[in-house]
Amino acid sequence: MIDPAFARTWLMRSGRPSRREEWAVPHDADAFVIDVEDAVPGGEKRAALGELRDWLGAGGAAWVRIDAFGSRHWAGAVDALRGVRGLRGVVLAKTESAADVSATAGELAGLPVVRLVESARGLQRVDEIAAVPGVLRIGFGIGDFRRDTGVGASAVALAYPRGRIAVASTAAGLAGPIDGGAQGVAADSLRAQAEVALDVGFTGKFALLDSQLAPLNAAFAPDEAQIAAASELVRAVAAAPDELADGDALPRLERARTLLARATAYGLPVPA
Repeated sequence: MIDPAFARTWLMRSGRPSRREEWAVPHDADAFVIDVEDAVPGGEKRAALGELRDWLGAGGAAWVRIDAFGSRHWAGAVDALRGVRGLRGVVLAKTESAADVSATAGELAGLPVVRLVESARGLQRVDEIAAVPGVLRIGFGIGDFRRDTGVGASAVALAYPRGRIAVASTAAGLAGPIDGGAQGVAADSLRAQAEVALDVGFTGKFALLDSQLAPLNAAFAPDEAQIAAASELVRAVAAAPDELADGDALPRLERARTLLARATAYGLPVPA
């Protein structure tokens, strides 16, 4: 199992009761999320949460995406999920304040929370939200953010919100944020989407299809050349620390150590 702080792919499957058989289907995602927010109509949520509680209690394991704090379905979700074995944490939709996260984490006995920035208001408050105890990572809900703000889908249009989220995550000591849902199934396109996210400090992405997982996992993981270069730098500094005294030495060393930590988390071979 991949530590969720390092998880590259977050696979979402519908929480509708009629889709229960899909919850146990094997997959290659680093983290598995059952969606009872957008994927479940309002009239089915109570039944879905009951089915989900039973499944988790009987040995299932998953994260659960729940409705936004303050919505009429949030209380029902936390009541149904409180104390359930197998619940790894929650993905909180449409978070717009620190209180949203604090209340959710408090109701669920301190389980980790991935909070989704999906609106202009959420982005404006991302620094205070990232600093709340109990936040594991921040996710970027691109579809709802675009609907709320009217911005386009290009990398340029989304560079500002992605940058804000990444800087807030780093400042709060969080792991890299999780980018919005992957589009399409072509490996080249998925790699390009991952590279856009990586360039601004994101280290994972939500996925809706199993066929998206392998390309995204590969794209978000360091390659052999990067691992070799990072390992060589760390060895060189250990052997002769005074020889790397230029102003960029420490930042390069920290980036190398971070890369090697990610490689280790993904089970990739790291030279001794």
